Amino acid sequence: MSMVGGVTRKVLKMVMPESARRRLLMLEDVHTNGGVFDPASTFYRLVGSVLTWKTHSRVHSGPFRGMQYVHRAVNVQSSAYCPKLLGTYEQELHPVVEALRAQPSYQRVINIGAGEGYYAVGLALQLPQTLLTAFEADPNSRTLLNRMARINGVASRLTTREFCTLPLLQQEIKNPGKTLVVCDVEGGEQDLLDPRALPALAHADILVELHDFVIPGISEIIRQRFVPTHHITDIPARPRQLNDWPTSLKLPTTYRRTALSEYRPGGMRWFWMTAHG
Repeated sequence: MSMVGGVTRKVLKMVMPESARRRLLMLEDVHTNGGVFDPASTFYRLVGSVLTWKTHSRVHSGPFRGMQYVHRAVNVQSSAYCPKLLGTYEQELHPVVEALRAQPSYQRVINIGAGEGYYAVGLALQLPQTLLTAFEADPNSRTLLNRMARINGVASRLTTREFCTLPLLQQEIKNPGKTLVVCDVEGGEQDLLDPRALPALAHADILVELHDFVIPGISEIIRQRFVPTHHITDIPARPRQLNDWPTSLKLPTTYRRTALSEYRPGGMRWFWMTAHG
C-alpha cells in the first residue's frame, strides 16, 4: 500500500504546512516501505543509538563491513547514519564498489562531497595502496571525516579539503596515474564534471550521483558530455524493502523501516562511467 494514499493526501493538505507536505509527497516514490520519521527527529536518533550499540559502532554489512564509525554522525542530518551503519546505504552501488577491490591500478581517488567519510574512508580501507582526497564544504562533517580516518588507520593516505572548485579539482586530477572520482554534490556535478573545462576527466573513472530534482535534465547533460569517452552504466535508485534488512540483526519493524530508509526523492540515479581503454 502506498505510504500516502488519496484520502491521506487530503488530510495532509489540511493539517500540515505546505513545505512539509510537499517534502513528504516527494519522498513517496522511493519510499513505499520506508521510514516516516524525519532523520532530525528524536526517534531517528534513538534508532541510531540502538544500532550503534548493536553493531559496536562498526558497519555491519556491505562492501565496507567492519569500518569503525563515529556515533556523532547520527546528528548530521545529511549523513544517512542508520543505513550506513547497517551497510545497506546505496545498496544499488554495492556491485560497483565491491568490484573496485579488483582494481589496484587506481593511484588516486577523489571524493567530492565526502560528508563524514563513508566512501572516502571505506575506499581507503578497500584500496590500501591508493591515495585519497576528500572534498567536503561543511566544517562539522570534515571534523568527523578526519576522526573517521584516524580511528580506521587511513589518515596518512587521506587529504581533506574544503569546497571543491574546477581549479582545485584540476590540481588533484592532473597527477599521474589512473584516477577514480566519486561525486555527490547536490547538483554541483553540472559545474564540476565537464570534460571541456577539465579534459583530464576524459581519462578518469567516475561514479556520480545525479540530482535531476535539483537541476532538471542534468542526467542527460552528463550523459552527453561523457558518452564519447566513457562506457556509462545507468543505476536507478530503488525503494528499500524490509527484506534488505541484515538477518543477523534483530529489531522491531518500525525501527527497521526507519533505519533502512535513505529519504531519497523519486527518480534519483547514479552513473558509473568507465573511461574507454
